[in-house]
Order: sequence, then structure tokens, then C-alpha cells
Amino acid sequence: MADLLDFQLNEFKDEEQATKKAELEANKEALRLTLEPLVKRLRDANLAKSDAETAFSVAKSKVSEIEGEIRKVWGPFIEGVDKASIDIDGSRLESAVMLNVKTIDDEYIDWLKGNGYRDVMKWQIHHMTLKRIATELHNEGVLIPGLEYSKFNKIKLK
Repeated sequence: MADLLDFQLNEFKDEEQATKKAELEANKEALRLTLEPLVKRLRDANLAKSDAETAFSVAKSKVSEIEGEIRKVWGPFIEGVDKASIDIDGSRLESAVMLNVKTIDDEYIDWLKGNGYRDVMKWQIHHMTLKRIATELHNEGVLIPGLEYSKFNKIKLK
């Protein structure tokens, strides 16, 4: 009797699983049909995004190239000047000397802690905070060890 009951239960389970499998396949197909237009839209949007990023990269490169040309032409006229501007064709071309600060080793951490910046160093120093501190000290003639300083002329068109 146990064998007959097991057989009937297995038969019921097989039937139930077949029904569930058929429902799952039907649901899967319905889901696929629902998602298909969204996937196509996402693919198109990703292509448009990629095209826009490429166009932005090309435009950014052109801007950098032209700014470099402006620095070559204008540079001799503004040598030793921190800020300069010139009005041309309804626009204002501006140049400002900017300081770049780059970490080259961890020596700056101990220097900051030992020179009154321990509170800034509690967790981690943000790169913009470090640049601000380094720029202020650089303007006073103090260089922080472990940092590399370089100047460049930033060009803006307004």
C-alpha cells in the first residue's frame, strides 16, 4: 500500500511540477515580451550616451588644444602676471596662474600633523582641502614635504 501511495504522490508531484513549469514558461515569455521594448530603449540610450561621451571627449580635446595655442601666443605678453584678461569680439578671454599640488609620498601627512593641522587629519584629508592648505602656505613661501608643486595658466572664455 505504501508503494501505491508513493506512486500516486509522485504522479501528483510530477503533474503539479509540470503545471508549475508550464506557468513559469508562460510567465517567462510574458516577462520577455514586456521587457523587450525596454531593453531596446536601453540599448539605444546606451548607444546615444556612448556617442555623446565620445563627442564630449573630442570637444574637450579640441578645447585643450586651442587653450594651448592661446597660451603660446598670449604667454609672452602676460609673463610674470598672475591674472590677465582681454576683450575680443564680445567675449572676455581670461588667464590666471593656478597651482597644482600632487602627492608624491606620505611625508606630507606627518608634516601636517606636526604643524597644526592635526584636526584636519582626524580621519582622512580631502584632496581639495590639501590643495587649499598647500596653496595658502605656498603663497606664504612654505612648501609641504611630500608634495609636488607646479604652476600653469588656466584659460577661460566668458
